[in-house]
Amino acid sequence: MLKTYKKSSQLASAGILLFSAITFTYSNQFAALKLALNWWDPFAISHYRLSALTTEEFAFEVQTALDEDDIAEAQNLVALATDYGHTLPPELIEKTEEGYLAATYRYTSGFVNGFAYGEVDSVQTLLGSLASDYVGYGDLRDISTEGTKFITGESYDAITLGVAAAGLSTSLVSMSSWTNPATAPVALAAAQVDKGASLIKGAYKTRKLSRPLIEKITGISSKLINKPALTRALTSPEPLYKIPSLSKMTSAAKNIDYKKLFKGDFTDSETLLHEASPLDLAALGKRFDGVINTKAVKELDDLTSASGKLLSSAGVSTSMRALAYADDAKDLRKFAKLSDKFAEKTSSVIKLLGKNAIRLGKLLYLVISVLISVALWIAWAIWLVYSLSKSTYRLINRKKQRAAHETL
Repeated sequence: MLKTYKKSSQLASAGILLFSAITFTYSNQFAALKLALNWWDPFAISHYRLSALTTEEFAFEVQTALDEDDIAEAQNLVALATDYGHTLPPELIEKTEEGYLAATYRYTSGFVNGFAYGEVDSVQTLLGSLASDYVGYGDLRDISTEGTKFITGESYDAITLGVAAAGLSTSLVSMSSWTNPATAPVALAAAQVDKGASLIKGAYKTRKLSRPLIEKITGISSKLINKPALTRALTSPEPLYKIPSLSKMTSAAKNIDYKKLFKGDFTDSETLLHEASPLDLAALGKRFDGVINTKAVKELDDLTSASGKLLSSAGVSTSMRALAYADDAKDLRKFAKLSDKFAEKTSSVIKLLGKNAIRLGKLLYLVISVLISVALWIAWAIWLVYSLSKSTYRLINRKKQRAAHETL
């Protein structure tokens, strides 16, 4: 009787064990286990959180993007919602559709305003501002505005002045390849840092730079500028400007990949930007030599380099959103890694999740509980296998003994 009960107990235990495994596989806990096994991966974190969002939450963010007149973001949010199995209202999706001419006008007019005036209030104007910084014009404009206040003792913006000055120094290095192809490798690296500096400056101007980054950059900016050298640079009577060649600009514009240009990739647009720039590069380099404290620039390099790499891999929208949540260069690199999987939809992921896109946060408790549950299940399975093996061994051994006794 006892043996029968024990055998029934083992079979019941095996059944429960198998049932719990099947139930676990089809439950939210299995997704949590996948997260637990990849807890360091920003994509795993974001994927788990996105899977838990409702259709209403996606729809709300789409409408918010539309209210902000961010059509591109609204379109990416719709695509992301579809990826996660949600069907949004047709009338909402219809609002995200935009004609080719309207989109072209929006991008072009915004780009021109950003390039000429440095006004940043959209992705398009930021792209224009990035392009103007890329050729030194935008940085020089900001240095002239804030630098004049600085040397006259007026209240000035330390971050704008410091980052613009650092950006101008890297712009001059990156633009050296336009006249000397032998400097191309160094120029390419400098261009990455220059774009990062410009991106940080743009995020700061639009109040989309996180508080920790503002504090870090403020501390570095206070050490960046050599005041006597800046005073000489801003008061020198030597001309810095040249008249752009309209014919050369028109010729260069025919070979531009505007899709790349509007994503912040200026590699195919260097000739056009060079011809459009009203600056004499040689005179500019000579005038601002010694203005920057090179030791302080190195402190800023980690942030600007990480920002530049993020811009190259993820685009302007994602980079701007990442700068609003990142605490340091390490966070920026995590956002860049996230973009490897989500591509142009990364901006939408950050809009939905914020900093939780790259950090476990309270999910850490879930990960720990799931790992404990799995460990207990494995221990239970090992004990059951051991128990069944032991019972089977004893049964076989008794049969052998009985057979041997009968033979005798």
